Amino acid sequence: MTIMDVSNPHDKFFKEVFSIRENALDFINGAFPAKFKEKILPETLKLDTTSYIDEKLNEYFSDIVYTCSLKAGREMKISLLFEHKSYPVKYPHFQLLRYMLNIWESNIKQNLELQIVVPMIVYHGKSKWQKKGMKDYFKIKDNWFFRFIPDFDYLLTDLSSYTNSQIKDGTFQRAAIEIGLLMQKNIFNEKKLARHLKDFIGIGRLYFKEEEGLKFLESVLRYLFSSTEIGVDDALKSIEMIDGRAKETLMTTAEKLIAQGLEQGLERGTLLDKKEILIKLISKKFGISEKERSFIITV
Repeated sequence: MTIMDVSNPHDKFFKEVFSIRENALDFINGAFPAKFKEKILPETLKLDTTSYIDEKLNEYFSDIVYTCSLKAGREMKISLLFEHKSYPVKYPHFQLLRYMLNIWESNIKQNLELQIVVPMIVYHGKSKWQKKGMKDYFKIKDNWFFRFIPDFDYLLTDLSSYTNSQIKDGTFQRAAIEIGLLMQKNIFNEKKLARHLKDFIGIGRLYFKEEEGLKFLESVLRYLFSSTEIGVDDALKSIEMIDGRAKETLMTTAEKLIAQGLEQGLERGTLLDKKEILIKLISKKFGISEKERSFIITV
């Protein structure tokens, strides 16, 4: 039980980070191939607010799509797609193809020229992503049949292949992208995340003095509290070097999440469950030990 039971907190956090144009552009500059960057006009990058996710895709992707123009003058679609499970998808091409078809169908309905779609998967699971080609899914030795398989490529950022230092020191320029990727990379290793949280949050020391930075800090804290058992006290230590507004943001965020988690938990739970929920929420906020919590539950 975390502070708040959030549906797809990884997906939500990714959308909050990558929906900011400057963050997406920084990610493209740091993670996309050089040949790709040579062919686009980065100043034309624009968030596409149309949703291309249908019921089958809703489980998998965050529906982040940017458009930009090629230097040759044609507009193209850039898809930044996020797989938020802790294990690789077995057939990612099939999911991506559905996504691409939705975009092309939208082009057709609007009488637009069909646009190129460049899929990007950002993966942060525990094991390394094993990338395959579409043809590898089919156990066919006769190459003649390959002409009937819609083979295409996608770009991949596997955060397990990055060290924390690589993310922090030069690959990316914006604090929001560095912190966001570091949080996602380490979110499934709670002990490691708790140990480095102060360093990660410290990247945004100057950024958190701005209004945009404070909003981002709230997103980080919501993600932290909804995805881990790291408590408010530990989070507070991680921002002690930042001014009072950041601390105020932390406490306000924690209180909101506790209230929401309590409301949701009480609506769903039995009488015994409700008591457990209350104790866990109070423990999260005030740092009650497991032994003390067990004593309270038996009362």
